[in-house]
Amino acid sequence: MSTSTDPVCGMTVKSDSPHRFEYRGIEYRFCSAKCEAKFQVSPGTYLGTRPADQAQPGVMYTCPMHPEIRQPMPGNCPKCGMTLESESPIVSAAVEYTCPMHPEIVRSEPGNCPICGMTLEPRSASAEDNAELRDMTRRFWTSAILALPVFLLATVSDLFPQTISESVSMAMLQWIEFVLATPAVLWGGWPIFRRGYESVVNRSLNMFTLIALGVGVAWTYSVVAMLLRGIFPETMRSMMGTVPVYFEAGAVIMALVLLGQVMELRARSQTSAAIKLLLGLAPKTARIVRPDGNEEDIPLARVQPNDVLRVRPGEKVPVDGVVLEGASALDESMVTGESIPVEKTAGARLIGATVNGTGSLLMRAERVGADTLLAQIVHEALETMEKVDTLVVDKTGTLTEGKPKLVSVVALNGFDENEVLRLGASLERASEHPLAAAIVGGAQEKGLLLLTVGDFKSHTGKGVTGSVEGRAVALGNLKLFEELQLDAGELPARADTLRGDGQTVMLLAVDGKAAGLIGVADPVKASTPDAIRALHEEGIRIIMLTGDNRTTAEAVAKKLGIDQVEAEVLPEQKAAIVKQLQAQGRFVAMAGDGVNDAPALAQAQVGIAMGTGTDVAMESAGVTLIKGDLRGIVRAVRLSRATMKNIRQNLFFAFIYNVLGVPVAAGVLYPFFGLLLSPIIAAAAMSFSSVSVILNALRLRRTNL
Repeated sequence: MSTSTDPVCGMTVKSDSPHRFEYRGIEYRFCSAKCEAKFQVSPGTYLGTRPADQAQPGVMYTCPMHPEIRQPMPGNCPKCGMTLESESPIVSAAVEYTCPMHPEIVRSEPGNCPICGMTLEPRSASAEDNAELRDMTRRFWTSAILALPVFLLATVSDLFPQTISESVSMAMLQWIEFVLATPAVLWGGWPIFRRGYESVVNRSLNMFTLIALGVGVAWTYSVVAMLLRGIFPETMRSMMGTVPVYFEAGAVIMALVLLGQVMELRARSQTSAAIKLLLGLAPKTARIVRPDGNEEDIPLARVQPNDVLRVRPGEKVPVDGVVLEGASALDESMVTGESIPVEKTAGARLIGATVNGTGSLLMRAERVGADTLLAQIVHEALETMEKVDTLVVDKTGTLTEGKPKLVSVVALNGFDENEVLRLGASLERASEHPLAAAIVGGAQEKGLLLLTVGDFKSHTGKGVTGSVEGRAVALGNLKLFEELQLDAGELPARADTLRGDGQTVMLLAVDGKAAGLIGVADPVKASTPDAIRALHEEGIRIIMLTGDNRTTAEAVAKKLGIDQVEAEVLPEQKAAIVKQLQAQGRFVAMAGDGVNDAPALAQAQVGIAMGTGTDVAMESAGVTLIKGDLRGIVRAVRLSRATMKNIRQNLFFAFIYNVLGVPVAAGVLYPFFGLLLSPIIAAAAMSFSSVSVILNALRLRRTNL
């Protein structure tokens, strides 16, 4: 049964609680009718003071160690007590709106300034909010500062009693220890005791059970021994008539436990900081168009599928969707790595957080919140990446620079080189393909005057056709010539010679007659050879997919030492090749530019979208969206394997502490060997278990990637 936290009193509430109230689309559960009534009177009071306990619409929370635990509210894992994390990391939706001219005007909703009428602008209500880390840090330092003098007093009174003034009695020392240790144990350790209690209620005992039991019993026993020493037998009393107490042990152990929690939360906070920064790329508001035609700005969290939204020039697209009206060019480089703006018209798909150009668009929202591409980017896949044994890579933009250059021009049948280049470049000027840009750029460098093109048509995966000065011009591969039933003549043989040098060669026909060849080469990235070598060292087989001619593809593959080549592949065929590899039992990662490779990226067990401007995603997710450098994949594989090895070590540590500590503390060995471990000592061992696991996890910082 799942649990959540009462926003009024902070107590744990089961999912079947009859006390519940829906506020702003979120259902909150309460421990009693009294708490429910208080919340109904002033919800903002409790939600504002307990930001860590607020749920987010559509977000499920799970335990990193027990992924089967899922619930719609924050809380602690009922099995191990660890703080639950959202399945899709989110940025706080708390947005305040203020007037640029009157900053004293602050509102929680969009609108107009009541003084000057200016539209209120959004501002972040706060920086990254990690209330749990701040709270646990405050409790740790308080407990540590109080535990230190308690420990010193106990040590001195036990080992060096002669140094204590005769005017200070042992009873007085115990009272001093009680005053210092009580807030350190009870206030400082309240979250630990609460988790221990939850573990008993949920019938899933864990390390918090033992810590709460050990420290709680030690403190309770010490209080009884101090106040009611007369009930203890004479043999347990010291020469001064006092009974030994364990205030210092309880306080020190609680401080150590809190230190472990702070270290864990800090490590998790640093890990998620980059994720939140990535998600922060999305706009904070969206402009919704109501059915009556009225428009207003609303918080991004309130956008629902099928909402009609306005994207004005220069704005970011709020969520994933499709264009209903308008036309514009969008910068999608932060997601796809494609530096050239992409033209969007009615029916085109939009990606959230990409930047609109100069046009105005009307769009329909389709995927919002955790379902957007930007949110999907941050899903970590470390466990999956460890299993990868095959890497499928797209050639252009992945192995190569993605910035091809004109290398050669060959003229045949009475045409000269300048005429071949001028006609080919004029035709390609209407295309946005990287190879087209190389041809146009080469012609411009030679000072050639490009001509107007009519009847332009793009043949996907084959080439382009059009009319230049009344002449029918076709530029593409042999498949284009076959489709148009053109005689290529000696062009294929001449082209193979150029392809042997790694050039991508396009055949030109003018008025149905073979006219020449244009060769373009895309330089291999300087980092690619080292990356290929390192991937092979990790035992990964590399397969290159490309639409290039086989001769060209094999020349590049031979130069780089790639294991297998799939050439002359159309975009829609790439996913089928990945699926075929999976059918052979291979665990496939696919790296591509995220545009034409999208189906293959979705089919692979791990999709890796290559692109520029994605350092944040590289730091956070590591494998789903990385910088355009294959060495990033090498680092992801190494990090994955190091992380999974570290996790197994941590599980071993936890297993050993639990298997040895808990039974001995319970007295299992006493009947046979007379061994009995005090629960407080077992609690200390469990606290060291927590610290050792965190310290071992932090070793990942020093992993050589």
